[in-house]
Amino acid sequence: SKQYDYPFELKKNIVKQFPQIEKLKTNLYQAGAYYASMSGSGSAVFGLFQEEVKLTFLKDEQHHSAWL
Repeated sequence: SKQYDYPFELKKNIVKQFPQIEKLKTNLYQAGAYYASMSGSGSAVFGLFQEEVKLTFLKDEQHHSAWL
């Protein structure tokens, strides 16, 4: 299980208010990311990968309407 590091209070409060952020990060790890996080300003969630991957889960209706 990955432990998520939220060094700033902003991130802790944002994740409480928007649990979809944690779900998206979990999905990025499950897709093979070696690191996933929310940007410091909270404007983006990103994953770092060793290889190119297709993140097909981002195309489903729920993520599309909420994140893209």
